[in-house]
Amino acid sequence: MKKGILTVVIGCLLMWPLCATGQSLSPDEIMDRVEARYNVQGIFVRFYQTSTYKALDITDSAEGQIYIKKPGRMRWEYEIPEKKFFITDGESLWIYLPGDNQVMMGAADTFFGEGKGGAFLADMTLIRKFFTVELASDDPEGYWMLKLTPAEPSGDIQVVTLTVSKGNFNVLQVATENAYGDETRHTFEAPEFDRELEDKLFTFSLPEGAEVVLLDE
Repeated sequence: MKKGILTVVIGCLLMWPLCATGQSLSPDEIMDRVEARYNVQGIFVRFYQTSTYKALDITDSAEGQIYIKKPGRMRWEYEIPEKKFFITDGESLWIYLPGDNQVMMGAADTFFGEGKGGAFLADMTLIRKFFTVELASDDPEGYWMLKLTPAEPSGDIQVVTLTVSKGNFNVLQVATENAYGDETRHTFEAPEFDRELEDKLFTFSLPEGAEVVLLDE
């Protein structure tokens, strides 16, 4: 009997992530842990993006890296297929296309407002503020899939599917679908939490001769 109990205990230690988190957490309990996991000052992560445009039957792919720093600062650096940058200090937004020497400028809310544009990666509390959260799938292989529905109807976002690791509560993937059935999927790898990031990463100076497009006009 004692030997059997010892075997169970040892097994649980060897499979600590699954035993510790359990297999029956509610969406709110999962989000509690995700919010705690991402409640750090700075994050760096690689991303791989796939965008599918249903009406045109076209799929594009891209990849790069993201720098995130509280409060609300983000820098998306696209490397493939071409360089482009989405930079926000939490208030202003700059989209820089080096190949065209063009900069689009506006308020951060234009792209990142109400949790759009992956803004919740910088503040996971935005998810429950602007979305209803349901459990879409509970995979025994080690992740949950959460269905996020906007609290206020929006053509930009019909539904978001969040894939969360059971082992460490990292967000593994975000899939966003709009009202037309188009989908953008971001897969995240090799996150570094509590990384020290300089403030200058989240500001932008206009390159000489750049064409400027104002997003708010």
